[in-house]
Amino acid sequence: MLPLPLSGLAIVPMFATMFTDVDVLGLPAKAVLFAIPFTHPIVAPKRLLFDDVDLVLAGIAYEVLFAVAAGWFAVKLFESDRPITGDAGWLDRLVRLVQQ
Repeated sequence: MLPLPLSGLAIVPMFATMFTDVDVLGLPAKAVLFAIPFTHPIVAPKRLLFDDVDLVLAGIAYEVLFAVAAGWFAVKLFESDRPITGDAGWLDRLVRLVQQ
């Protein structure tokens, strides 16, 4: 049950690239699709086949930045002991206020 959202993020670009070409999509759809990190490895072989190396290098740079940001977020989250104590900080106080 826990990896289901991650699987969904991998399946969306797979189906999008299987049923349509990324080049014919509009700018908002293309931006949403390329914001998903799993899109870049799916699109890279076709781009390399047609000598479009710029998008592949930009995808690699995005993947590196995404990995660094996700690692930083994981370190900050787990060094605070919030997953263990269940303290949500300001969000917990907001939920309590709404429940009253």
